[in-house]
Amino acid sequence: MTFITDVILLLISFLLWTPAFIGLGTLLTTENIMYAGLAGMLLTGVVVNLINFLFPVTPIVGAALLIVGWALVIRRRKLPMFTFSPALVRWGIVWLIISILIQRIGLGIDTGVYYIQAIKWINESALPLGLGTLHGRFGFNSLWFSVAAGMNVSPVASISVIDGILLWMVGSYCCAQHGKELADYYFNAVGFLLLPTLYLSSYQTSSASPDLAITLLTMVAVHAFLTKAKTLSLLVIFALMIKISAVPLVLLLRPTRRTLILATLLLIPWFGRSFMISGCAVYPVKSTCLPVSWQTPDWMFQYDNMAIRTHSRLTTLELLTDEELAQRDWISGWLQRAVSAEPHILITILLSGLGLISAVILKRRINLPLFPLLMCAVGLVVWWITAPAQRFALGYLFTIAGLMLATAKLPLRMLTATLLPLLLAFILFVIPNFGLGIPPTDLAVKDGVYYPQDDDFGACWDAPLPCTMPNFIDNYIDLITRDPSRRIMPIPHR
Repeated sequence: MTFITDVILLLISFLLWTPAFIGLGTLLTTENIMYAGLAGMLLTGVVVNLINFLFPVTPIVGAALLIVGWALVIRRRKLPMFTFSPALVRWGIVWLIISILIQRIGLGIDTGVYYIQAIKWINESALPLGLGTLHGRFGFNSLWFSVAAGMNVSPVASISVIDGILLWMVGSYCCAQHGKELADYYFNAVGFLLLPTLYLSSYQTSSASPDLAITLLTMVAVHAFLTKAKTLSLLVIFALMIKISAVPLVLLLRPTRRTLILATLLLIPWFGRSFMISGCAVYPVKSTCLPVSWQTPDWMFQYDNMAIRTHSRLTTLELLTDEELAQRDWISGWLQRAVSAEPHILITILLSGLGLISAVILKRRINLPLFPLLMCAVGLVVWWITAPAQRFALGYLFTIAGLMLATAKLPLRMLTATLLPLLLAFILFVIPNFGLGIPPTDLAVKDGVYYPQDDDFGACWDAPLPCTMPNFIDNYIDLITRDPSRRIMPIPHR
């Protein structure tokens, strides 16, 4: 009965919010229904952030966004983008089923460490100055959590819906393309490449992971580049606001007046929020910070920089300096994990080669676009130097593989349709399903601040605010003892 109940609640949540996002997105683009849905997510996050400067984002805000989105869908239902092809309807149903089932896989550990807490701060408090002092991960300022915070009118928590909705929109639109242009073959290849990711990275697709969002947005942005879509600038800016490491996507843009105006209007409030959280434009890059009284303390900078560098290279929970990392043979262990724990990385690389070989054998004209490949090359270099966790490279690797498979013009839609029943069987019978619940947390409290006990990862999960990791608590208490004005508490309104 729990399985049926979960599926029904997820279905209601998907059908509530997906049309609302599409409706809101029509205010920014009407090029196609997928672009509109993504633009609607962007607009939701921007509105939530603006409101959160002064007020908590309560269910009243979520209800208003939902009503306005649906009203716009009804009013603009005669737009050409609302004419659905039979292929889009069929694939839409298939990807809806997949996207719903995958949400019951369980939540990744980062969901408990800071995703849920970041969303709770938006929903329960106006934006506090120096929130990064409590937990440095809040300084990352991902717009993805703001989108999730705006979805607070739903039968299911937004962390169990947001990535699924994105997957539904992108997966179904990719597989429904049946043209003969490079962009059509590329999107068919993207739909095919998503299959191993759904199985092997299910812990990302079943939580509010910004990493999956960046993977999908990278591939969609390249499609927008190939089709010369006006929505490209919106997609790139959206990706930057989710994760600043998506900056290589800027190489796809032309510095037009429209792009510069959009970037100014959207990024200035976003940078303003970052500045209020950590005192920095980009956390944890110290050179982007100003010497303000609420700046995230140095020990937090050091912790987060070491955590990013260490955990993306090693599975150890210890933190290592750059000098200590240089003395470790981390590359061999990294390669072993890439093959054993993240084999879709290797699969994607092999498929890239298969695409080129097939193109040569079939005597296809190899006409690979320069700028997307250059963007991916720059992205992979930046990724390897900064934080080479395998999942961070998926967007670039999938784009390269998708373009190379597209040159071969293989019947990937047919192959995807053949493999989907196998994927569904894996989701239902092989991958463990944990349902939609959030794990309980054994909490302690010190000077009004909660922290988890007996948790190696320091995950607060759904703990009351304020909550931080056990290894932060003593430094934080020492800080607020010396300077009581640095205490971070929820603000009902300003």
